Amino acid sequence: MTLLQAWIYEHFPMFSPPPNMNYVNTLPRVMRWANGMSTYLDPLGALKHFRLMMDKMTRHDVIWNPYGNVRDVCPLEDITFYNGGICFFDIDEVYFGERVLRQFGIQQCIPSAPSPSLSSKNKTGKISTGIVTQYWECRDHYIIPVQNRVPLSQTPWDCVDTYLEWYNVISHPYLVNFNPRDPPPYITLYRPPPCDWNAIVNEIGRLLEVGMSSGGGEIPSEKREYFQRALALMQSKY
Repeated sequence: MTLLQAWIYEHFPMFSPPPNMNYVNTLPRVMRWANGMSTYLDPLGALKHFRLMMDKMTRHDVIWNPYGNVRDVCPLEDITFYNGGICFFDIDEVYFGERVLRQFGIQQCIPSAPSPSLSSKNKTGKISTGIVTQYWECRDHYIIPVQNRVPLSQTPWDCVDTYLEWYNVISHPYLVNFNPRDPPPYITLYRPPPCDWNAIVNEIGRLLEVGMSSGGGEIPSEKREYFQRALALMQSKY
């Protein structure tokens, strides 16, 4: 499983595979998911289907801050707010923490334009390793100051008033092309109100605790283990 796959599963639960039931928070996050391969008889049709699913997504279908409940194990370090280049062996990439502030529980602002040196690429389509190295060696100068990491999000999808207008201009709101005179029919589909998943998880956890502590005979050890694993999963706010 690649790092990109794990990132997708964390943020877009509709695409995630079954969880690894033996996962604990001290393990690498990528091990949270069962590593299963999917095959499709019609790959192109499946691709179109997934694109439609993404176009139909609402703000409630995204986990904006999936790592917020493990900060006791993985604290939010200052380097998280770095804006610049990252080099790993022969791979050079740019990273802009300012573009994903909601992932850190902060209201999303309109990010500043990247430096021209990070935007330019050579003939092979890659960023110069020298430029990336320069940024990384001086990384302390390219970290968002603490005083600029505010305000905190009031909702998981919180952003400044002008952000969506800016985003619709510089990005692609939809993956599937349609006639601009006719709104896409799938946008008008009915969606039930969002569930309070925290309340549901807490209630399941409460029932499991009651089930394990209630009288009426001792629960066999092999079955009690499954109860305990289910309770741990609920308490981790899966």
